[in-house]
Parts: sequence; structure tokens; C-alpha cells
Amino acid sequence: MFSLLIALASNAALPTLAPTPAPIATRALKDLPNVTVKYFDVAGKDGKAIEKNLKKVRTDAKTKQFSAVSSNWNVAASVKQSRTGDKCTITGVVPTFSGTVELPRLVTPDALPADVKTNFQTYVDGLDRAVASNFFFVYDRIPALVTTVTGKDCTQGAALWTGGIERIKAEALQYSAAASAAAAVPAARATPVAAAARSAPSAPSAPAAASPPSNSGY
Repeated sequence: MFSLLIALASNAALPTLAPTPAPIATRALKDLPNVTVKYFDVAGKDGKAIEKNLKKVRTDAKTKQFSAVSSNWNVAASVKQSRTGDKCTITGVVPTFSGTVELPRLVTPDALPADVKTNFQTYVDGLDRAVASNFFFVYDRIPALVTTVTGKDCTQGAALWTGGIERIKAEALQYSAAASAAAAVPAARATPVAAAARSAPSAPSAPAAASPPSNSGY
């Protein structure tokens, strides 16, 4: 488990993203296929200013919820079918996982002290691992679903796929929520803590709905 309460200066810290701890610490977004990472700019001449700007650009005006990262995932599937008379059987499923992520980056990193840049990058790397952990939770469960669907009647298989994706989606949200709660305690105890960082942030955004299987012929 890691805390994302990373100090950028001796008396300031970034707002905390309640992260999902990575099952394997070395797994990051770069280790997943079809993941697009976009960046939004964060400005500031020191840690305190960076913290203030990050909260400004990533706090929802309506809900007042802060999230330093946003993400969504999708699972599409190409299905191979076999027909014998009136019987249709799924003989193969090729799933495609994809995801999009938005992470913060410094506007003028070269103008900042080395320790500020290093600590900010540590913070961003933590966000990366948190989202990767959520994505891998989904990605690692896809092969079992493929096995469940393969060999089934086409109508039954389509229903099993849709139900399986919905179950994974629900479990992924529970996984993220549980990990966020577990991370909240050590994050709250971390010091130094800027006053603005004490409010509980929102977890990464909920995953997008997955695509149902599509027929690809024989």
C-alpha cells in the first residue's frame, strides 16, 4: 500500500487521491495494452502553489469533489460462431481491453527545484499505479470470462458475457472503494499535512460500460 500524500515542500502536500494499491508493485499503465494517457497542466512555483492549482483544476464545481486523476475502461469482443442446422455455438472469443486516463503534469518543471519535481513525479507515479491496479483488476478477469462463454449456445453465451462484464464492473468498483478506504488511514496520518489536503477526495471515475460481443463470422 502506498500513500499519495506527497509533500512538495516542507510545509505543503498535494491533495490525496485515495488509491487502489497495486497487487504487483511494478505493474503500471505502460504494462497494459490499448491504454491512452492524456495529461492536464498544473502550474506553480513551489509545492504550495502547485497544490492550490491542482485542487482548482480538479475539483468539480458542482459536487466539490476532488480527483487528481480520471479514468475509464472498456472491453469489446470479437466472437467466432459455428452453426449446425439451427444450433449456433460460440467457438472463440477475442477480447480487446482499452482504457483512457488523465494525469497531471507540471507546466514548467525546469523552473522548479529538483526536490519539488522529484516529489511531484513520485505523486504522479502513484496515481499511475493506482489506476493500473484498477485496470489490471478487470484485465486479469477477462480470460476466465472468455472460457465461460466459449462453447456455449450463442444466445446463452451473449447473456453470460454481458452478465460477466457487469459483475466485473461492480466488483472493480468495490475493489477500488475498499482500497481507497484502506489507504485513507495512513494518508490521514502522513505529515506534514496542508489544511487543504485533509478533505477526503473522490476515487477514480467509474469504468465505462463494456461493449457486448460482436459477431465476426466463422
